[in-house]
Amino acid sequence: MTIEPTPSPATHDSLDGQVALVLAAEGLGRSHVMEQLLRFLLARAQTGRAPKEIEIAEAVFARPAGEGDADSSVRVYVHRLRRKLDEFYAGPGKDQPMRLILPKGGYLLALEPLAMPEAEPEEPEPEPVIEPPLPPATPRRRVWWLAAALLAPLLTLALGWQIGRWQDDPGHLGGIQHSALWQPLFAHSRRAAIVVGDYYIFGENGPDGEVARLRREFDVNSPRDLDTFKAMDEAHRRDYIDLGLSYLPLGVGTAIRSVAPLLRFGPNGMGAVAVVPTSRMDVTLLKNNGIVYVGYLSGLGSLREAVFDHSRFAVGSSYDEIIDQRSGHHFMATSHLNNSDAEGEDYALISSFAGVDGNRIIVIAGTRDAALMQAADYVTRPETLAILEARIGKAQAFEALLGIHAMHNIGLEARLIEASPRSDPTWQKNDSEHFPDQLGNTAASAL
Repeated sequence: MTIEPTPSPATHDSLDGQVALVLAAEGLGRSHVMEQLLRFLLARAQTGRAPKEIEIAEAVFARPAGEGDADSSVRVYVHRLRRKLDEFYAGPGKDQPMRLILPKGGYLLALEPLAMPEAEPEEPEPEPVIEPPLPPATPRRRVWWLAAALLAPLLTLALGWQIGRWQDDPGHLGGIQHSALWQPLFAHSRRAAIVVGDYYIFGENGPDGEVARLRREFDVNSPRDLDTFKAMDEAHRRDYIDLGLSYLPLGVGTAIRSVAPLLRFGPNGMGAVAVVPTSRMDVTLLKNNGIVYVGYLSGLGSLREAVFDHSRFAVGSSYDEIIDQRSGHHFMATSHLNNSDAEGEDYALISSFAGVDGNRIIVIAGTRDAALMQAADYVTRPETLAILEARIGKAQAFEALLGIHAMHNIGLEARLIEASPRSDPTWQKNDSEHFPDQLGNTAASAL
């Protein structure tokens, strides 16, 4: 189906005028899919008829009629569109008299007056308190203050590690270490590293030359990516600065709590285990250690080419979607969209393959926190490892897809959806491979 372009002559008081304003200001980022969705909803709104989910799936996502997961894709992107519109009208569009809305429970694009903030009542001035003068704030001091806000996930990670040590029971670890998933790692390596998926953050200077805010872009995941990003935004490139900062999802701490005792203790335990973020992983680590990745699918960093090389699975238009290329089925995570007590569905990918120098790499990657935490628990329990082993047989290189029932970001139950042998990666960068967060990819969108 062809989506007609929005007519150009329009005032900002009209639907098409507001759509043109949002797109001109890049209020949806650089996501071509989001722009297509907004244009389609505009075209339907001009007819006065709300589209159905299946119509949106066919027109915007090219999904055939009757595909079971089409409604999940639509809900995910409509949720993101609502969020992007809220951000736009809270920022660049805050002075507009009208704003675009998508009322909950439907897909009919509409206009409503943009509420002006109410003036706060004046309070009597307090008596002055004389205090010693403070030194003036410097850019570096402000950066450290902002960086302190990022320490919560790291503290969670450290706490998870310590609790895991307190709950160690080396007696039961031997059987798990000899399972089909874990035995190749211990057989090939005497050193191990837990690699965690982190997210790169850079600073943006204000008019005074000081760092005014921290910024996370979906497709900027390293200082090298930042250099490319700056080259693409010539007008503001001097405002962007590398602060050497990143953050971790909260689920990483719980995942380490599940995995770390298995690597450290028991009859095959390796003792000390390094914890390294993907942004700092180098080739030496990749060749000389057994690697266990724990994190989001979107945090794989330089491991992602190896994970999806010769894989039956691929990521969709976002890292919340996993595609089984063998069956053509799309698995879209939805639990993070639920604000009620309704259960949702998340997914996790488990993969094992040979590293650069014959060492073993195990990947435990979830779409979101619930999937990550539940997957780490799944692969460290004898009863669930037995289910996995029954499906993969003696294959050392294999991959599996888990479905996780979740509520409020907590995994309730994990089930094995697919499991099959896979080939080891070639460890050669595939320039034809595309991921949602590659710079210049028109399907990219912010997290």
